[in-house]
Amino acid sequence: MSDSLSDEELRVAHAAGIAVFADRLILEAQPAIDEATLDAVAERCAGPLPEPLIALWRTAFGGRLDYDLHVPIDGHVEQLSFSELFYPGSRDYHDLWGWIDHECELAAASRLVHLPIGGFEYLERIYVDTAPGPDHGAVVCWRQGLPPGWERRSDDHAGQIADDLQALFGQLFLAQDPWQDPAGVGSEMCEAIDELGAVDDPLARSAAAKLRRLVQATVVAHR
Repeated sequence: MSDSLSDEELRVAHAAGIAVFADRLILEAQPAIDEATLDAVAERCAGPLPEPLIALWRTAFGGRLDYDLHVPIDGHVEQLSFSELFYPGSRDYHDLWGWIDHECELAAASRLVHLPIGGFEYLERIYVDTAPGPDHGAVVCWRQGLPPGWERRSDDHAGQIADDLQALFGQLFLAQDPWQDPAGVGSEMCEAIDELGAVDDPLARSAAAKLRRLVQATVVAHR
């Protein structure tokens, strides 16, 4: 049985706040970006927007993620929080425009080489390289260090973590099946899919079944 959702199933899922990009689920998925906003963001960047970023935003212009992500940091593999996809009007510390303004102020520039597209609160951010050249489209992370006593390094860190956004999403995984471990990472996806599957609509039920298989395929124990 194919796990590819039909256009109709994707539409029903998106109406329930679930979108799919690179076989990973986006929750609280926002509507696709419009051309005027796409052009406005591009005007703030050092070069053209990378195609994987455009594809992501045309799937969902913002939302939330509920996966694990491990990345190499100074020779160690560490957990990186990547739960937010910024968008205009998002409710967290800054929306997309706020983060762009913040980064422009830090860089003392009107156009950004590294465009902030997501992260976790103010502690960790994910950027896409927009400058023309061999690193165009590469994904970079920044994480803030915390004082000694916290379960993380005390120094700030920045570094490349993926060649592009498709590759980054491919690194998202789950340590446990959320239907068997409802208190762990992935529980929000489990709840959203179960709610969709409870709708009295064959398309919703078939979409929910396929979404569940997509989620379970990312569980490391199932690989």
